[in-house]
Amino acid sequence: MKLSLDIILPNLNCSIVKTSISDSSRQELEDIRFLDSPQGQLEEKHLYLGCTKELMNRVNSTCPVTAVLIGEEPSGGFRQGDNIILAGREEKLTDLFNRLQEIFYQYCQWERQLQELTIKRASLSRFVECGARLLGTPVSIIDVAEGTLAASETEEGDLNDDVWREIRRGYISTDTRERDTLKADMIIRASGPVQFYSSVSERILLAQAIRVRGHVVGFLSAHRLVKGKEGYPNGMVQAFAKLTYYVSVRMSEKDFYKLSRGWIFEYILLDLIERRLVNPADIKERVKMLSWDANQTKSIAVIRFCSREINESELKRRQVQLENMWPGCRSILYNQRIVGIEFNANKKMSPEKETEFISWLKGANLECGISNYYEDIAETAYHYEQAEKALHFGRVVNPGRGLYCYWDYMVEHTFEILNQNMDIRTLIHPSMLRILSLLDTTPFLIDTLKVYLRTERNISLAAKELFIHKNTMIYRLKVLEEKLGCDLDDYTTRSRILYSIDVLEYLEKFGEKKQ
Repeated sequence: MKLSLDIILPNLNCSIVKTSISDSSRQELEDIRFLDSPQGQLEEKHLYLGCTKELMNRVNSTCPVTAVLIGEEPSGGFRQGDNIILAGREEKLTDLFNRLQEIFYQYCQWERQLQELTIKRASLSRFVECGARLLGTPVSIIDVAEGTLAASETEEGDLNDDVWREIRRGYISTDTRERDTLKADMIIRASGPVQFYSSVSERILLAQAIRVRGHVVGFLSAHRLVKGKEGYPNGMVQAFAKLTYYVSVRMSEKDFYKLSRGWIFEYILLDLIERRLVNPADIKERVKMLSWDANQTKSIAVIRFCSREINESELKRRQVQLENMWPGCRSILYNQRIVGIEFNANKKMSPEKETEFISWLKGANLECGISNYYEDIAETAYHYEQAEKALHFGRVVNPGRGLYCYWDYMVEHTFEILNQNMDIRTLIHPSMLRILSLLDTTPFLIDTLKVYLRTERNISLAAKELFIHKNTMIYRLKVLEEKLGCDLDDYTTRSRILYSIDVLEYLEKFGEKKQ
């Protein structure tokens, strides 16, 4: 790692008589060279070590020179533009050389660690911990929605800083952002690290925007341990810039693809689906960053290929088509599916649009499950499950339909939940059990009962659906009344019988209770 004098000077730990530092103190230095070695013209890319006289004898170039010296200061002073550290008389060149070597080694090892973390695609937490060890201050990475991506560990009570507490909690609240004098735009406008006073933190914060492919994807920040308006030394600022560079490289990797595209929406929706974002106050803060109306009626759509072979590039292409076709829908790719959240979901698709949508699904070999409508954004995970269950049950109950709405399969989902904790055969009405016991001798009874009740006891319509004569239907009903031993004119009885029929159909299609 190349070091500047700004980094070297605070770490030199020696007696210093005088420093003569120019604007070129940020020049990166490759290595250490002795002034008494037989080398040619002095170059600005090296750090020179030696006696004052040796330097004065060799200064013959126009470029600025950086040197650590021992001896007397020249009567005319040091040349303007050079960067000179004049050590005390008691210092020895060998000791100074060893200290300088140690500084170079320490920083080279630090950069090597960052390189290894980048190659190994380590977590962002590893990067901030690596940065905090060198800088000696807490370090964090937040996204552009000011949600925490990583924060270094701090002992309780070490940092009396409201902003840092919120970063550790998971995000910087809207109220804090509005009260603070430090704004995100101030950091974004800068090309490198910036130091600004934060009125909420009550200290100077060091921050830099993290850019990937032209997008600002987040911010790296360092927090002083104590309050006040003391700034950061140039050396720390330069090391901080190096850390930001490696974090940017890491965040250009595939696992940060969505974030690097500036799609914070994707991360928030994922947090909702995977139940990482459950606290109502947290949810309210996060969705504000997306300009969502959290009270809008919403629904979740899950789209997947009918076949098991998944082509990711094809799925991305279909995602774009979906959002063009369905303007109120925002979507992400998740578990080899397109997961969309539709706003203003109570404004139903027109029959023409629905027909077009189903035609698109079938033409692309896709199928779609849609959840019930909901308003509370905190319920997103439940409605994602509903959309998945609509697909699961729909393709069995109504194969080939393409579009499956959860409200058509709520009964099946209820039975699945019940069947995980009990044998739902015990829920079958006693009258239905008598019918089941007679299936060998009168197999037509169960179908007759099912169709009769589902056609609201319309004898003509039921006979038509069963493809039998009306008189045959009347005969079957007489047999049913004898065998059932109950009154089908009673609404409560009919509802219990229909419920039992639903249980039987569930068991037939989705199997017996697992032991």
